[in-house]
Amino acid sequence: MKVIRSPHFLPMRGAAHEAAHAVAALVMGLEVTEVRIDRPGIGTSGWCVTPLDGRDPSTADVITTLAAGLADGGSGSTDFDEWPPPWPVCDGRGDQGRVHLLVRLLGITEPIYRDLLALTEDLVASPEFQAGYRRLALALKDNEVLDREEIRRIAAPYLPTDEKELSRAA
Repeated sequence: MKVIRSPHFLPMRGAAHEAAHAVAALVMGLEVTEVRIDRPGIGTSGWCVTPLDGRDPSTADVITTLAAGLADGGSGSTDFDEWPPPWPVCDGRGDQGRVHLLVRLLGITEPIYRDLLALTEDLVASPEFQAGYRRLALALKDNEVLDREEIRRIAAPYLPTDEKELSRAA
C-alpha cells in the first residue's frame, strides 16, 4: 500500500510529537505498545498506542496527551491554535479532543487541570524526558514504526528505575 502524506507533514515534527506522547506515557507507568508516523492524516502526525486493557483512564493519560504539545510546541498537529488548551477545554480533533474527553470522563475541575498542566510542564522540562524524547524521535523518524520492545530498548535508559521514582513522577 502506498502511503500518501499530507503536504504539511514533516517527519521529524511528527516523530517528535509521537515520541513525546510515548516517553510521557512510560514515565507515568503506562504501557506503550506501538508508536508510528507512517500514516499521518489530517490533524494527526501519527499514533502512540497506550491500551487500556483492563485499566480505567487516569490523570496519567491526561499528562501523556498534554506532554506532546508542550514538548514540541504544538508543531506535530494542526488541530489547535493554542496549546495547552485553555480552560474550559473545548472539544476538537486529535489531542485536544482527547484532553476534552478525559477531562469530562474523569470529572477534572479547573484547579486540577492547572495542577496537571504544571506537572506536565515539569515532566517535559526534565533532562531525562528531553533525552529519551529526542532519542526516540530520531529512531521513529528513521523507522516510522516502533513496537513495544523497540520503544523500551530506546527509552529505558532515560526512565525512572524504581517504584519510588515512578510514584514521584505521578
